[in-house]
Amino acid sequence: MTIKYLDSKRISVLSEDNVTWDASNTTGFSISGNTVTSTTSGWTNTYARSTQSFTVGNGEVEIAGTVDLGSSHDGRIGFNTGTVSGSNYNVFEWYADGGYSYVFENNVQKFEVGGGAARSQGDIYTVKIDNAGEVTYYFNGVYQYTSTVTASGTYYIDVKANVSGSIITGTIVDVKPTNVQDNSILVEKDTGRRYWFETATAPTYSGDLGTWETDGTQVTESSDVVTMNIQTRSTNQAVTNDLGANLSDSAWVMRCKLILSTITGGSGSTVYLELGVGSASASTGFANGGITQDFIGLQQRKSSDTDGWGLVGYDSTGTLDNPESPEMDTDPTTRTYYVEIKRLSTTSMSIGLYDSADYNTLISGLPVETKTDVPSGVTGLRYIRVGNAGMISETSGNVIAGTVQDIEIYNGVTSATPATWTRDSASFNETFTGTQDASWSSSGSRISIDTVNKRLKFDDVNDNTTDYLSKIFPEGALSDTMWTMLGQETFINSSSNLSAGVAQACYGAGNSNLDIKDNTNLSAIVAFIGGCGTNKTHRAMAHYYGANGTSQSACYSGSFSTEYWDTLWRESATTMRYKVFSDGRSRATNVLDAPVTITNTLTGLDRFLAVGGNHGVTTRHTYGYVNAIEFWDGVNK
Repeated sequence: MTIKYLDSKRISVLSEDNVTWDASNTTGFSISGNTVTSTTSGWTNTYARSTQSFTVGNGEVEIAGTVDLGSSHDGRIGFNTGTVSGSNYNVFEWYADGGYSYVFENNVQKFEVGGGAARSQGDIYTVKIDNAGEVTYYFNGVYQYTSTVTASGTYYIDVKANVSGSIITGTIVDVKPTNVQDNSILVEKDTGRRYWFETATAPTYSGDLGTWETDGTQVTESSDVVTMNIQTRSTNQAVTNDLGANLSDSAWVMRCKLILSTITGGSGSTVYLELGVGSASASTGFANGGITQDFIGLQQRKSSDTDGWGLVGYDSTGTLDNPESPEMDTDPTTRTYYVEIKRLSTTSMSIGLYDSADYNTLISGLPVETKTDVPSGVTGLRYIRVGNAGMISETSGNVIAGTVQDIEIYNGVTSATPATWTRDSASFNETFTGTQDASWSSSGSRISIDTVNKRLKFDDVNDNTTDYLSKIFPEGALSDTMWTMLGQETFINSSSNLSAGVAQACYGAGNSNLDIKDNTNLSAIVAFIGGCGTNKTHRAMAHYYGANGTSQSACYSGSFSTEYWDTLWRESATTMRYKVFSDGRSRATNVLDAPVTITNTLTGLDRFLAVGGNHGVTTRHTYGYVNAIEFWDGVNK
């Protein structure tokens, strides 16, 4: 059993799936898991802060919260810096009151989602900060607003309420960093899961694009940011950037950020924005009766009563290509668009409009549109172009204004693969969601798969039992020096005759299907959910080898009402480590962390083994369960 490491570094996540609230930085709220409930009223009397923090530049983070409408209930959820207090409002936040939903920044309203009916109980409010500090807001999963402020520094998640009884639930969607070296390994603290990082496809052209050529005054460029205020098509208005070489005639991708700040319809003729890659510099425009250059790109048009998007594939040897069919369904609005233009073949292209720089989520109502009748003679494309279209006389009145920036070109490909975290598969991963089929070996009925509750069950295991349940590792025996086991939500819910000790209920790795005690052929390293000490002590690590060669250590006196998470890993041939956490998935409260010396004869551990003891004592009984089990071979966590 092997695992690849290559040239990697370890990094840790900043938070878990659910927000965990810091009791020492909470006032006027009661805490239950990732939910807080206000116990008093007044914005300055109710605040709570997450234990997790996030630093811009360490990857994208997204939080989502629901606010219980109730009876005039309201709440705020967002990102904040500095010292938590009643008067310190969030830097970036959603504000939900009894009937309205707003974006607030530093307690100043920036955006409103409708009114009245726009607000209902259970609505989901999302704030996202990407790796570059761009802040975007979503309402029930639909994009609403992009902040004009770039986030920087370190943020916590803060909530407030104004009415007693308001309920706010917080969830962190994603916090994996992307500014790390290729082949990095990320280990989640809450699950022990490992993710493998692969960098994004590198753009062929990006960043400092060099000198731009300008024709006219309505489209200009500075520091690779194109500013446009297009009001005519009677004169050519454009800027271009010479890439220095022709793009592929069949495969490339162009990405950019398009901010439309003004779209005004007057009484004049239609004005156009053309955005894409052409075959000629800025001074060569698009004539009304015939095309003067080849071009592939996006067209946005504005007339007195009509506006819309179009896909353009101009051929200088042909006539004006009508871009209005197909047309994207939703008319443009003043907002931020992330534009992705693709040449898919010699005769096809597509355009998608997205709501963030990760190019993952299309803007609602705007599916990717494809054009399959691009003339095959469209070749020699080498000039990034932003400008107008058409040269005819007209009256004034229509305006398209905004900026184009963050331009990237990927040549020779039809997709720009983003940076990805791929979860490496565990060497052995069992969630107990299936049946106890022939792949399992068992003896007796006290240890089994509970197919109703989907977990490993210890049912009245006593110290006179030889029951076991086992399954061979598909990749063979674990390393004799390095592996990790994670037990999720392990629980002991009943035992008896505590003064005489608790019956042994164990799970881990072994080399044979034998009970724990008095077997000359058993080697095993296991964690107890019950079985050490006399005073309700029911957490331990133990190792076994040969006849009566048992060694038990690291006992922890726990609670019968708590689910624990167990981490057990082999550090060398002769050392193990055992950690126990008492707070579930957050794994912030470590109640046991014990190094253990073992014998180097514990080898050939080739199976998952759940087993009871056999001390000949029938009066000790244990009941409990394990919800999931993972083994990571070659990993020292």
